[in-house]
Amino acid sequence: MDRTVTGKRVFSEQFTVKVNKTEGLKRVSHGYNRGVNMNFGEMETTIDRTAIIPEPEMLDQAKSCLAYANGYFATFSKSVAKENARFGADLLYQMAILSVEKYFVALLARYDWNASHHMPVALFKEALMFEPDLPDSMKQTCILVGKFEAICSIDGFGYRQPSPDDLKTMSEGIKAIKELVEKRIEEVKSIEL
Repeated sequence: MDRTVTGKRVFSEQFTVKVNKTEGLKRVSHGYNRGVNMNFGEMETTIDRTAIIPEPEMLDQAKSCLAYANGYFATFSKSVAKENARFGADLLYQMAILSVEKYFVALLARYDWNASHHMPVALFKEALMFEPDLPDSMKQTCILVGKFEAICSIDGFGYRQPSPDDLKTMSEGIKAIKELVEKRIEEVKSIEL
């Protein structure tokens, strides 16, 4: 049973989705992301990362977000490693949040995709479309980074400050996210037009 659905993405980009029971879900988009199978529901996921070449503007966004994230993360990780840090736990935590958000926005931009979330766990789940093998440790880092902020939480438990141990754990987890994002952006930079 073949079925084709046509629709519009953000910024009115036309795209076509082809559904075939044996092949899974395939998204074909006017020259972008040709031949990319994504997991929506119970269908098997197969992604050829090299088939997704971002538009120049999205690659610029990926590079810019990566640079911002690296700046926040460098300050955050250096401060967490010091006994008498110049910044308090509150500011360090804000740097951790900004780092995670910018790293995931950069990763999604590398795949020519605009992030539709800003919370760490939601960004992680969105990135799974393109990186289905993200380790559970990254998910745990996103949960840890997101658990101290309740501004977007229905539970509304209020604001708490992370402990120094929480900040160190965040730093180790964010480093792994940083390395992955840098690797993925470097892959596409090598084939830039």
